[in-house]
Amino acid sequence: LEIKSKKAYNFNHVYEEYQQMFALFGNNSTGLNFGKEAALESYMRLIDQKFVMLSDNRRCVQLEYKMGCLLMMGMDLEATIQRHPRCPEALRHCLGRKNVHTI
Repeated sequence: LEIKSKKAYNFNHVYEEYQQMFALFGNNSTGLNFGKEAALESYMRLIDQKFVMLSDNRRCVQLEYKMGCLLMMGMDLEATIQRHPRCPEALRHCLGRKNVHTI
C-alpha cells in the first residue's frame, strides 16, 4: 500500500494486498495463507500495540471498515523482517522485489 502511495486504508485493503502477495509469491506448503478471521485478529493486535493508528472513531463502523494508517515505514518493516532468522522465504522474496505493483 505504501508503494501505491496510500496514506490511509482499512483492514479489507490490507487483506486484499496480502492475498495478492500470497498469490504471486506464496505457495500452500509455506503455511502463510491465513484466513480472514486470523488476519483480523493479527490486525487488532497491531492496533493494540500502536503499530496501526485508526483515524475513524465512529462506534457504528465495524473494525474492518475503519480507516487507519501504519505507523512504521515499509523500509523499517523490511529491515526487521530481513533480520528475523525464521522469516518465511516467500515473504523475503516479496520484499526483495522493489518494483512489484499489484492490482
